[in-house]
Amino acid sequence: MLPFNLHGPLAGIARRYAWTVPIVAVLGLAGSALEGIGIGLLIPLLVTLMAGDDMTLGGPLKVLATFANRFSPETRLVTLTATIFSLIVLKNVVVYVTNLFAAAVDGHASHRIRSALSAQLLSVAYPFLLAEDSARLLNVITTESWRASEAIRALFSAVAAVGSLAIFATLLLIVDWRLSLVVAGGMILIRLVRWRMFTALHALSRQMSDLNQVLHERMLLSVLAGRLIRVFGQEQREQARFDEASEAVRRIILQIDTRSARAGPVNEVLQAGLFAVLLLGAGLYASGVSVPVLVTFLVLLQRMQPHIAMLEGARVKLAASAGPVGEVEWLLDAGRTAPATRGTRPFTRLEQAIRFENVELRYESRAPARPTLAQASFTIPAGQTTAILGASGSGKSTIVNLICRLLDPTSGAILVDGHPLASIDLASWRGRIGLAGQDIDLIEGTVAENIAYGAPDLSAAEIAEVARIADAHDFIRLLPHGYDTKVSGRGLNLSGGQRQRIGLARALARKPELLILDEATNAVDGLSETGIMTLIRTTGRRMTIIVVSHRASTLAACEAGVVIEDGVVVESGPLATLAAYRQMTGRLAI
Repeated sequence: MLPFNLHGPLAGIARRYAWTVPIVAVLGLAGSALEGIGIGLLIPLLVTLMAGDDMTLGGPLKVLATFANRFSPETRLVTLTATIFSLIVLKNVVVYVTNLFAAAVDGHASHRIRSALSAQLLSVAYPFLLAEDSARLLNVITTESWRASEAIRALFSAVAAVGSLAIFATLLLIVDWRLSLVVAGGMILIRLVRWRMFTALHALSRQMSDLNQVLHERMLLSVLAGRLIRVFGQEQREQARFDEASEAVRRIILQIDTRSARAGPVNEVLQAGLFAVLLLGAGLYASGVSVPVLVTFLVLLQRMQPHIAMLEGARVKLAASAGPVGEVEWLLDAGRTAPATRGTRPFTRLEQAIRFENVELRYESRAPARPTLAQASFTIPAGQTTAILGASGSGKSTIVNLICRLLDPTSGAILVDGHPLASIDLASWRGRIGLAGQDIDLIEGTVAENIAYGAPDLSAAEIAEVARIADAHDFIRLLPHGYDTKVSGRGLNLSGGQRQRIGLARALARKPELLILDEATNAVDGLSETGIMTLIRTTGRRMTIIVVSHRASTLAACEAGVVIEDGVVVESGPLATLAAYRQMTGRLAI
């Protein structure tokens, strides 16, 4: 019945709540026992209505007769009626408590699932994020996690239903074992019919997860590539592609809902057939079954149906959640990628240099055998501004990711003042890095919150100061609420140059030892860029700066350079001596 692997990560979360299962089971048993006893008292109640004197019942039913005979025929009817009513009320109080308890546990478990997914995304090795489809990850977080958590509630429902069915089955046996055998045979046949329905639901659920991922891709494109779509006039095409993906999801949901909706009526028809068989069976040996016993048996069987429906509904939900559960387990499987080693050596400042020694990086998931970075050896001197030059796709961003330890070399070593970078405490290393780039998005929040994102203790005056250095203060003051102006997700309500200035201020706010500018000013006009670079250089103390840029105005502020082509470092040293830099400035002069 379980939709997840008993040894998987989701099962590990579920095991935290194993202690609640006996509680739910006991509460379910108590509620059903109260209801069952109340229904069982129908036998002496009906006997009283029919005869009005003392009664004799055989076997286990003798207990009910003994209870009823304690009261005089004049008070028995009222007493039994009041007792039955009280038991039903008490049963519903137990059901209410059970539902509250299950809802509380379900809420906590669902929270743990979402928290575990978030923790996994924040701690998993960066190559995993590079390799996996962002739409799939978003789909797991926003949709599948909620649908997977429904499986937990379904499990609680199943546990309670099983306990209730056990009570009712026992009571049916007590009332009449022959009719109970007929019921058991009918239930087996019904179970075989429903098994085929659950198998089909399981397969449809997996298909729905795949189609949901495609739909999320279309949604993401509409938001993230809105400018591209409009400029190239592809609105109708993208609408058609979205409609196609949405229609596929609609069809699969309809199939799942159709099969799920079919389960109830099919079950009711089968149960009605079972009732008919019971009535015919009772008629064949009518002398052996009294009317009160037959009526009580049928009432018990009827009251058993909601618990059967609850169990079958739980099975339907568990079958339908197989796809979402599989997606959640896929993301929670921490063994798939190992996070970066943390290191233990503290880092406060760069004294000498960052040295790449025969560094190579290969992506296992990418087809070309050629490494992204091949045997790279160069030096980034401390306290200087070093430019990384190269065409798009040459490996410049790979070098930045290696320095930030978002990636680790496949071979070779990166040394910081002679010590392996991997041996340095990761938090203290990254805590001294400021990164600004064209693809470093803003967060949803105020302008001030964005600037202070990496330094939350910054005062308002300090936020304004770094904004001035980044040439952002003047335009921020003109925003509707100044530094308290809300920035939308990814900062799309600001211009490209404004986003870059705020991103640069955010990097400077950390008072970094190492400042990395990865195309950080390519949306800023040349005059502003020159002023920004001059301010950074004059206010940066002995700050080491790495610049990735194609603009001569940016590179003019650099002292050293590294030239990379197709993952191979072809030259490095003082910027003025590099042939690639001289060719670039020569072309600009022409």
